[in-house]
Amino acid sequence: MFRIITIFSFLLSSSTHAQEIKVVGTFLEDSTEIGNTISYNLNVSFPKNLEIILTDSSYNYAPFEFIEKSYFPSLTDSVYTYDSVIFHLSSYNINTNQFLKIPIYVLNSNDSSEIFSNIDSIKIKEFIIQISDTLKTKTNTDFSLVNIDFNYPLLVYITFFILSLLIILYLIFRKKVIIYFKTRNVNNQYKKYVYEMDLYFKEINQKFNRKKFELMILQWKRFNEKMSKHPYSTLTTNELIKLGVVGDVNKILTLIDRVIYGNNPLVNFTENFKKLKNHSHKLYYNKLIEIKDE
Repeated sequence: MFRIITIFSFLLSSSTHAQEIKVVGTFLEDSTEIGNTISYNLNVSFPKNLEIILTDSSYNYAPFEFIEKSYFPSLTDSVYTYDSVIFHLSSYNINTNQFLKIPIYVLNSNDSSEIFSNIDSIKIKEFIIQISDTLKTKTNTDFSLVNIDFNYPLLVYITFFILSLLIILYLIFRKKVIIYFKTRNVNNQYKKYVYEMDLYFKEINQKFNRKKFELMILQWKRFNEKMSKHPYSTLTTNELIKLGVVGDVNKILTLIDRVIYGNNPLVNFTENFKKLKNHSHKLYYNKLIEIKDE
């Protein structure tokens, strides 16, 4: 029985509070567009002995979305307190007419009661009011070229990977790579030398020309100089013989000096030419061995 009386007393108290509390909500605009900010003014008057709480950003304002709210200082007379707040909202709902009511909460000793404002509405403007029946669509099935964004980060990763791989391979096979390129360079020099020496031989063998004969010997010395690290082109025949690097062709070099400087006739040219080439070939072969042993 006591419990029934308590419930009845609470309902009577809530009803009395509801009659004394006024909650009025109105939109400050008549209409708006989707996504625009709109203002909703909530005015509350209540006995000053009551404690009232207004809604915050956690409340569901559907179909509207909460942005912020602006407070005004409370006013109080001998009986009532007057609060006013403006809610700034927006809507992305396409319904033409949209409605809103907002509650306030009256705190009691043990719990709270909820009192809603009146329902107010706002109209959402339409961008396209009516589609004309006379509009015709045109089908375009032609292909259009579209610019494709280049994936620069991927290019950087791939380039970095390739460079890293090349560096690793170089560190692993560095010696073999160096030997390969040095050997290739020496082979190319030797092929070029043999080709040029053979040209000199044919021309001189057909018709002796002292100038070309001197150029051939100079070519022979320069190539040997590259292969042996000895200064063939800057040393005289006697100096080369004393150096001990031309033991297999020292007699031939002496005969060549007599032809160039003593105007002696050229004899046994073919045989002596082959010996000069053999001397160069030995130096070339020794150079290849030297490169492999580095």
